[in-house]
Amino acid sequence: MDNVGNSCLHSSVVSPRRADVGGGIDDDNTDDVDCEKENPEEDLRKQQEKLSQLCNFLHAEPQDLLRFENEDSGGVRGIHLNRSIKSGEIVLKLPLDSCLTDDQSPSWLHDEVKTDPHRWATRLAASWIDLHLKDNHTDNTQQVGTYKGHVVWSSLLPDPEYLRASLPVHWPETTVLNARSTALELAADSAYFARAEAVNDLVRGIQRSPYMELFSKENEVDIHKRMNQLAHHALDLVQTRSCRLEDENGSDDPDCRRALAPIFDFINHGSRNTANANAYFSLEEQQQQQQLTESLLSDISSSNLEHKYLVVRSMKDISQDEEVKIDYGASARPAWKCLLSYGFVPEYKRTTIYAEGVENLAEVYMKGVRYEVADNSVPIDMVADATPRPWVEEDDDDHQSNENVLTPDIALRIAGRIADAAYYLLLEPEQILDENESNLEEDPDTIPPTPFEVISKQLAASLRWSQHRILLTCAAGLTHFAKEHKKEDESFYQ
Repeated sequence: MDNVGNSCLHSSVVSPRRADVGGGIDDDNTDDVDCEKENPEEDLRKQQEKLSQLCNFLHAEPQDLLRFENEDSGGVRGIHLNRSIKSGEIVLKLPLDSCLTDDQSPSWLHDEVKTDPHRWATRLAASWIDLHLKDNHTDNTQQVGTYKGHVVWSSLLPDPEYLRASLPVHWPETTVLNARSTALELAADSAYFARAEAVNDLVRGIQRSPYMELFSKENEVDIHKRMNQLAHHALDLVQTRSCRLEDENGSDDPDCRRALAPIFDFINHGSRNTANANAYFSLEEQQQQQQLTESLLSDISSSNLEHKYLVVRSMKDISQDEEVKIDYGASARPAWKCLLSYGFVPEYKRTTIYAEGVENLAEVYMKGVRYEVADNSVPIDMVADATPRPWVEEDDDDHQSNENVLTPDIALRIAGRIADAAYYLLLEPEQILDENESNLEEDPDTIPPTPFEVISKQLAASLRWSQHRILLTCAAGLTHFAKEHKKEDESFYQ
């Protein structure tokens, strides 16, 4: 997000925002859809225990304020409050030293990646990979403090297969096309090539890391496959969970621009433009010197005692049991960009009168030209395209001044085209589950859909449905505009 109060979030917290955790990148059964699932309540209880451990290990405050909750039957996990708080109160205060930052990448990463300011995502991904491989490489039963907290945090991250399925950069071309968003198609293509370069940088780094012995029992093909999977998963986490840190005045932190912040990254998105966000975050410095505990000193080197914190504060009074939500900013709107960046399609809601920028956009083609319309406005170029063009002299200034006026007839013409486009989005509904169930009855040898296919196609359908609702709202508004102005014209001449 490009603007959240004074801060910028570059990632979603839970993508695809489900509470499916516990599967690791090294698990051999990630594609087994028949594996036994834990009781959801028991699983949530275990996650809550780990959240409490995280707050302790990472010195997060206030402790015992936050808890995990599944907000609906879809399994969307969020952060909820155990007690009410007032506007401006601290929701979460996390030491910057407890975060993974892009200025502290592992030594095995190549120097050209470390020094390139545009490769911050690769550096953050390398830091997470180093944490993951170190956890598998050494006996960490005696580890405590920040490192142990990072290990617990990693165990709460989304299942790699679910996360991969939620991001269009991994989708096959047919699924991307089924989303029916030209902007998404172009952005996914661009992201694909950028991702390939980042994966190559990470694989080259892993090959010269001290953890290569973890891959020694496999053949060369399997080793390359595992390293690629690990690199992709790390980049998925960075894409959907990293944040850019700014201080309370809105200026970037000179020492650390991007970070992966445990606990904070479990907070879900809520748009300010729809009055759904109730918190914001920024980088704050400690106001007064405090006595550091011995355990904290053991985790932080003397050269790194900056006393900087990632702080989440409430924007308004938040009730007990209410979910905490922050605005992910420009990278979460419109809906196709949120899907591309974070792996979920935000629920469509009308914006408030205090909305900043355009929240809801959908594409529509008219006479071969692509336009983006909002639920409450259309671009002036589209009005011009729908306006009849009589033959006039080039120097007829009076005629030019009357062009591009939204008359009732033009409004109805545009509304009709937008309504057709909205209907078109419903012509290919995602019925993969019903279709495959019927095929299984007819042909027992039919292969059922994989979780990847189900998730990616459902998200593509969700984007189409969101665009459908925006277009219908826009068409209805134009129709209402035309009727009202026709009434005014009729009353004028009576």
